[in-house]
Amino acid sequence: MGVDFKFLRDDKNEIYLEATMEKKVNDIVKFFEDVTGEDVTIYETPGIPGPVLKTNEGETLNIEAYRTLVVKLMFYITKVGLKQSYAVRDLSRHMENPGESHWMAMKRVAGYMKGQTRKGLLLTKPVELRMVALADADYAKDPMERKSVGGDVHTLRGWITSFSSRGEKSVSLSSTESEYKMLSNAAKEIKFEQMLLEEIASVKLPGIIFEDN
Repeated sequence: MGVDFKFLRDDKNEIYLEATMEKKVNDIVKFFEDVTGEDVTIYETPGIPGPVLKTNEGETLNIEAYRTLVVKLMFYITKVGLKQSYAVRDLSRHMENPGESHWMAMKRVAGYMKGQTRKGLLLTKPVELRMVALADADYAKDPMERKSVGGDVHTLRGWITSFSSRGEKSVSLSSTESEYKMLSNAAKEIKFEQMLLEEIASVKLPGIIFEDN
């Protein structure tokens, strides 16, 4: 699947597994530079600060290349690109009509990846066999549809097992409601992971979900 795994040792001489996709990262950055004809500037974060990207009302710019890049990015984030998932989710909403602002956002993601070539997921020995998740929602993030955006990260007490960033399917009438929806999604995922853990390791520690309300 294009993922490179390496066994390494940390400062305490503990073995951990590093999962990276250096070839895919270089491919995405090069494709962007070839299409736009400009060198990518390195950025510290993958997303542009501020509200979500708005619908393009001007000229559609290089739609085929935009779609190709989004597909490449989506493949990458489902494997090791946790930090880019929110920004890519926003980019994927405009595959029918990308404009200048969307290409600027794409450049930001590519620039972040250019500076993060060797960094991916680090899989370490769990502190204990307990599922721990973090969930949060951004109320009414989309000013046009008034839908909230949320996400969750699940860990086996130290290393990431699954993650997601998604727009909610229905409009929440309050920030509390949007938070409960994300908690519901996180609870379903952590319950599945607990059942799997019980089956393969006979461990029945209750899972924990942290949520910022």
